[in-house]
Amino acid sequence: MSYFNGIPSNGTSLSLSEKYLADTVLVDTLKVQAGWQQSVTILNHDSWLMIAGPTDYPTPIRNLAIRQGPSISAEEFLQHACDFFFPLKRAFSIICRDEETDLQTVLMKFSARSLGRQCRMFCGQPFLRDSYPALQTQKMQTAETLESLIRVSERAFSYPDGEVRASFSNERAVLNKSVIGRIGYEGSNPVTCGLAVCYQTTAIIDWVATVKEARGKGFAKECINQLCVDCFDNGCNTIFLTSTASGLNLYHHLGFRVFSYLHTYLVTP
Repeated sequence: MSYFNGIPSNGTSLSLSEKYLADTVLVDTLKVQAGWQQSVTILNHDSWLMIAGPTDYPTPIRNLAIRQGPSISAEEFLQHACDFFFPLKRAFSIICRDEETDLQTVLMKFSARSLGRQCRMFCGQPFLRDSYPALQTQKMQTAETLESLIRVSERAFSYPDGEVRASFSNERAVLNKSVIGRIGYEGSNPVTCGLAVCYQTTAIIDWVATVKEARGKGFAKECINQLCVDCFDNGCNTIFLTSTASGLNLYHHLGFRVFSYLHTYLVTP
């Protein structure tokens, strides 16, 4: 058994149909989040998805490519991605699933820089935990609550100025019934948040953030627990997410289990 940050990392496996569903939800969520931005160019091909966002910030929240199936070789996929992004004078990120070893090999030969790997996790039932009286949570349903989520994310992440706000610039698309968000408040101050994109009977959680001064108090656990309950109440029976090493224990204690990994590479002109 292998371990990632002290947690068993390969004790849970999904069936082929479940992994197909996980991949479908992953790609669908990338498309949905692209729609939250203004002035986005999307190439949605049977074999790949490429998104060029409103700025040249070369991360998966802005400029990315992901292969949608094995029908195209790794070399062809990379060439199509370079042909799309390089005329725009943009670096871009490529997201690789753990099993895409052919693509990882090609990217390393191309001198793409590894940005690390994230655990892919899933949960099939809500894990109800003790509530934290110091934290009040609220659903993201209005422009005001969306603004709170943006403010928390801006303070929690080290993105350049304006990048978080650009990710949510299409307010109408974000405040959609398929998007469920939770913001946690300590007093009147928003300090933690998370949102989920629902796809049929599944959801994928993203944008989990806690401001630095509120970390270590259990607030993120409470907020995400409530978000998971919202998803299950909305008809979902499976929730997916990706986690860095720092968040793994949090999700593990909420009932999530690792089933695979995502690898991100940066490709520059």
